[in-house]
Amino acid sequence: MIKKKYEFLIALNNFCNLSCSYCDKWKGTKYIDKVKFRYLIHQILDLDTQYICLWWWEPLLHPHFFELINILTYEISKWNHKINLAINTNGLLLTLYLDKLKSLIEWNPLISFTLYVSLDGITEIENHKRWLKSNQIKSIIDSMIVLKKQNFQNLNIVISSVLILSDIPWNLFYNSIIFFKNLGIDIHFCFEEIIESNSFWITPTIEKSLIKRALLLKRLWIHIWFEDVWAMNSLYRIDYNGDIYNMLDSTFLGSDEFKISKDYQLIPNIQKNISIVSQDDIFLRTYKDIRYIALIKQFISL
Repeated sequence: MIKKKYEFLIALNNFCNLSCSYCDKWKGTKYIDKVKFRYLIHQILDLDTQYICLWWWEPLLHPHFFELINILTYEISKWNHKINLAINTNGLLLTLYLDKLKSLIEWNPLISFTLYVSLDGITEIENHKRWLKSNQIKSIIDSMIVLKKQNFQNLNIVISSVLILSDIPWNLFYNSIIFFKNLGIDIHFCFEEIIESNSFWITPTIEKSLIKRALLLKRLWIHIWFEDVWAMNSLYRIDYNGDIYNMLDSTFLGSDEFKISKDYQLIPNIQKNISIVSQDDIFLRTYKDIRYIALIKQFISL
């Protein structure tokens, strides 16, 4: 039997400084405290953990973000763990925290860092569902370029983009992809997860745009999230309030049906048998719209 490794997505807070139309994860006021975070990290490092991602909502908004990062990196080094550590950010605070991020990466050469920056392109048109303005987009990109020029061997920068349900002009989409590829920055895509309203219908124009964009991603060997193979690992989400979810069995929407624990009680709850579902099953329960399911299955076969 193959031994499973563990991966954790940790939400440090429940608020964000953007209000993307396809996300409602920005309205809260709460965050994890340092004592509970340290307790949580001890449990995580007791397992065969290979990946930790600080994400969802905007982790850099946590009032003690870098104190938490220092706790995490210290415990990783003390426990002699080889771990990939990721930070998922919308990038708005990168300029403010550039020096601290550079120091963090430089002082921890044995930790592999991935910085996921959420952008849907390099223009306002592509980012219209994020409500980003041109000056904000430029600031985010400039910060990524500064980090890229440091030539850190232990840092990978990835654009985390959403293939949105819109008629994006073909040339804009193509130009954005080539722009980031020329910078040596990876791009990961996922599909828009939340339909804007119950009456929303994918028009033939939008469908054509989606298919053209998906085909381009395939041709350029750009990562789309459904290509991940998760069956070898165990993926869990831990929320700021201590709730723990089995992500491989969840709808990704925080359903209590898949909550395995609360109050940061990771062990022994996490070591129960995990049922691995197929990726098709995940899609069927994640995307409720029948027409959208048909589109996704079409993309998978491209």
